Amino acid sequence: MKWLLLITALAACEHGKGGGVPNVDGGSGISCGGFAGETCLADEWCDFDRDDCGATDGTGTCRKRPLGCPDLFDPVCGCDGEVHSSPCEGQAIGVDVSAIGSCRAEPGSFNCGPRQCEIDTEFCQVVGSDIGGEPDQFSCNPLPAGCGIAPSCGCLEDEACTNDCEGDASTGLTAICFGG
Repeated sequence: MKWLLLITALAACEHGKGGGVPNVDGGSGISCGGFAGETCLADEWCDFDRDDCGATDGTGTCRKRPLGCPDLFDPVCGCDGEVHSSPCEGQAIGVDVSAIGSCRAEPGSFNCGPRQCEIDTEFCQVVGSDIGGEPDQFSCNPLPAGCGIAPSCGCLEDEACTNDCEGDASTGLTAICFGG
């Protein structure tokens, strides 16, 4: 076991990261991203805790890329500026999800953190975190039946956790819940 840890530490040093031991997922666990632009090994991806892609000098942790992903369509924006069919699919090619809205919305959709909601049928719900280091949560939820063909913030008044709302029928609705 000591030899395995020594070999892992040496591999991390050769990669230019200093020491480090593997994560439980088999990744090296070394720091990545930030302004220094530290990279992970070829079979890893950089996991940014707040899904901010290293903005404001944020760093992440190198994790092992998944070898297979469930057949699930949950489109998300990646740190590479591309939309991926699921978070796992992005991770499999070495990309974390981006909550900073760096992807162009697909036609008929609008950005909701890393997700893209359908303008005509969904609203974006943002649950803002009031805990340091914890990211906000984003979800695409079905528009209530009472919203009709031209949804507005008024049709979300009865929805749970809608402290604030922005948008309209042409841009999509975003409901914001403070503190979570």
